Amino acid sequence: MKYFLSSFLFFTSLFFISSCDEYKDVTITGVENVKLIKLDQTGIELELSVRIKNPNTIGFTIYKPNLDAMINGVAVGKLKVSKRIHVKANSEDLHTFTVSTDFSKLSMEDAGKMLSLALSKSGNLSVKGKVKVGNLFYRKTFDVERTQKIKF
Repeated sequence: MKYFLSSFLFFTSLFFISSCDEYKDVTITGVENVKLIKLDQTGIELELSVRIKNPNTIGFTIYKPNLDAMINGVAVGKLKVSKRIHVKANSEDLHTFTVSTDFSKLSMEDAGKMLSLALSKSGNLSVKGKVKVGNLFYRKTFDVERTQKIKF
């Protein structure tokens, strides 16, 4: 039984891998709906919707991303996924991420920049890092680097 199950999984994965077309790069086409959740002496928390375009014929799951976020050149933290994100095949949908930081890690100069950012209600959001995606046994890591003007 154990041999049968192992063989079945091997041949099933081989079938899926061989039947897939060439995997095309997934792209981030925009950042929308930026909401300021929290801004106080302890830190800042933003919720943002990221438009992800998947030109492939198979969907995938985004695993824990390793993305650093900067606003106006100030490192504000890492993008975090609040729940599992599944990107459908041949789609371009919005997916929600959160960015949070602790002001105790910022210098006084950077904290001043954050205060002026809150007053201006806009800034340049830069996201850089790696995102790991996958479906069944197939895993791929993408480099992400994007800068966009945001309003909140």
